[in-house]
Amino acid sequence: MDKECSCLLWKRLGEIAYIFCSDEKILEVNRQYLQHDYYTDTITFDYCEGDRLSGDLFISLDTIRTNAEQFGAAYDDELHRVIIHGILHLCGINDKGRGKGNHGRGGE
Repeated sequence: MDKECSCLLWKRLGEIAYIFCSDEKILEVNRQYLQHDYYTDTITFDYCEGDRLSGDLFISLDTIRTNAEQFGAAYDDELHRVIIHGILHLCGINDKGRGKGNHGRGGE
């Protein structure tokens, strides 16, 4: 994981918007922009240019609450995990190929 996270050392912070929303809104965004018909905890839109991190992170607070309860985690810890998850996407780390629902939990 150190190698994957080291990308942060060579990136400059640009503009990152955190859009906290409901399950229904994230489902709408998932359908409209990604053609996925399911709920998720976060959707990241990458606007990075060169070494500057920039993007929009849509985060479903409903799913954060559900995940925290399901995994026995504190709400704030789960929220921070999902924010870091989105930032890792901006660094180029992709969790596609993992089973649905796993979303890289062990690596964050």
